[in-house]
Amino acid sequence: MANSKNIWAATLHEDGGSFYRAPLGTPLPDDALDALDAAFKDHGWMGDDGFKVSPKRDTTKHKAFGGSTVKTTQDNYECTVTATIYEQNIVTLKTVFGDDNVTVSYASGHAKYRVEWSDAQLPRSSFIQRYIDGRKTALNVIEEGQIVEIEDIEYVHDQLVKFTVNIDVYKPESGNPGVYSLIDDPDATGSGS
Repeated sequence: MANSKNIWAATLHEDGGSFYRAPLGTPLPDDALDALDAAFKDHGWMGDDGFKVSPKRDTTKHKAFGGSTVKTTQDNYECTVTATIYEQNIVTLKTVFGDDNVTVSYASGHAKYRVEWSDAQLPRSSFIQRYIDGRKTALNVIEEGQIVEIEDIEYVHDQLVKFTVNIDVYKPESGNPGVYSLIDDPDATGSGS
């Protein structure tokens, strides 16, 4: 039976945290309500376009004599995650430019950053996206992902400086899927069938 309580509109958690990164091997949550390991760093404000998870299956349609499709096989599966980060803080800068390419010092109440735009590949990391809808909470867990593209960074007077990152998702050594969701829905009813 149709139930409108099962319809989600993802929004920001009340504590403001929605996008996190940690080094590979950091313990991952088992439940949507688990506290995240301290190694997961929050990136702050995110773009109003939320998150985009793009699973893609490449297939081949096999034809019989006469042109009818008789079987479809899957040739490839990949997943890319996109996030737009608004805040320009130490966590964001290290995520976008690489941990070893950002330094910060503090003097007279000022943060002094040096950001090196290096051609080195960014490291594989673990990422978590967190969102809520009312009392419902969900996490998208990316155990092993790598930022492979940073979209154009624009510096113009009538736009925000933002960092849109595209993350390729890899099958981790643990055997878990590349992306999985943990969902807590206190409004659910029924036996789960």
